[in-house]
Amino acid sequence: MENGEVCPGLKSVPDANSTSKRIWGFPYERIDSNKCLLLHLPVNIKQLPGSVLFNVCKHCKKLYQKLKDSSKKCRRNGANRVMKSSKCNWRFLSPKSAKKSFCNLTTDVRRLSKQVKRLSKKVQVSLNSELSDQMGQITSRISSQFHEDLDDIFEEVERKTKGNGKLLKALWQQDVEEKKAFWKDQSQNGMHSKCNL
Repeated sequence: MENGEVCPGLKSVPDANSTSKRIWGFPYERIDSNKCLLLHLPVNIKQLPGSVLFNVCKHCKKLYQKLKDSSKKCRRNGANRVMKSSKCNWRFLSPKSAKKSFCNLTTDVRRLSKQVKRLSKKVQVSLNSELSDQMGQITSRISSQFHEDLDDIFEEVERKTKGNGKLLKALWQQDVEEKKAFWKDQSQNGMHSKCNL
């Protein structure tokens, strides 16, 4: 064992538990595997000096990977629970989950509205009344006849840019759907006023 090294244990471990995890208290302050080979021949092919697994024995390396995988799985399950609970009917949620879902929802809305305002300032274009009417006809035709294609575009943008699909959809709804509803309301009010005259 001329080239042997003492296993330093795990300097930092993922936040997870395992039956093979051993924690040493004062004065050692050490975490390692319960099968740790204190004196061993290190294999540092993939490790650099100063990394967490440098000079660590094979059992401690296995423990580290096990804890890392377990921690990832817990985080993924937690995220899934939050996502599922957000789609769940609010009356079935605990007060804590309902509050968290509400906070997530309002945070997303605020973030999207900020992005919409920021982007709408950059891409604002003024149109005269004739072009505005043409644009209204084009967008209403797209919304009515090509709704599925429009949804496919939003999904593709979301897949490729992670988050911009929702933003694009919000921009479309704000810019097209709301204006369409506004002009429909105006035309109905105009018709009523003409009838009254």
